[in-house]
Amino acid sequence: MHNPAMTTPSPVRIQCLSVMRAKPGMTLAKALHRPDGAVLMPEGTELDEGKLEQLQQRGIECLHVRLPETRSPEEIGRE
Repeated sequence: MHNPAMTTPSPVRIQCLSVMRAKPGMTLAKALHRPDGAVLMPEGTELDEGKLEQLQQRGIECLHVRLPETRSPEEIGRE
């Protein structure tokens, strides 16, 4: 019997992007840390324009985000 509450999550991939290429609505796949090691933004944070601007101002160059997996199994195998 199928339970709709137990659906399989959509496949995602983690990609490292420059802050300049990141877009509002993307979600951090890894926490961002300040130079002293303190967490600046935790994993799972949804980015918005204000957060992206803050990251640019702090000199953060790249971040890991979760993206929907749109590649076919064949494309994934070729990478």
